[in-house]
Amino acid sequence: MGKGNGSVILSFGMLASSVALGDDGKLDRIKAKKLKKIFPPDCANNLTMLQWCKSCDAVYKKMRFLNSSIHNASQIDKAYEHILNWAFYAVLGILVCGILGVSALSFILSLSSIIVAFAFAIGPASSQYFEGVLMVSCTNTVRQESCVPDLTYYLTLCSTDFGASTVRHW
Repeated sequence: MGKGNGSVILSFGMLASSVALGDDGKLDRIKAKKLKKIFPPDCANNLTMLQWCKSCDAVYKKMRFLNSSIHNASQIDKAYEHILNWAFYAVLGILVCGILGVSALSFILSLSSIIVAFAFAIGPASSQYFEGVLMVSCTNTVRQESCVPDLTYYLTLCSTDFGASTVRHW
């Protein structure tokens, strides 16, 4: 560990030996490769404080994107569940009409004027709802929210020395 050009430098070997040790005390190559992918060192196998903060920020953004994707997928699943529930109840109603001896076709035809009027009344709203579901399911954008508390945490993390005796946990 040393200082170069005003920034603290951490040897990637020291980082890997502290994180990627296996149960037997040997360096786990798979963990070391994954660690190298997350925290890419420079050509001298060192990691500066700026590279450390950029890597932490990239991981944080990926986690936020994953959280947003999971939330969007759950909303889409709920919308599909409501649509399928209505279709199931419609089929169930037709079957009950058939069991009771009422002609389902004459029942649907008698209600068709009400159904058509209702369809014209909510048509634009339902098309906008469907477009919204498609937009959420087809786009991969993440809402950019203000992350001032998280940024201040990263700045305090970046201002600490790697050689300090205190250990910071996430």
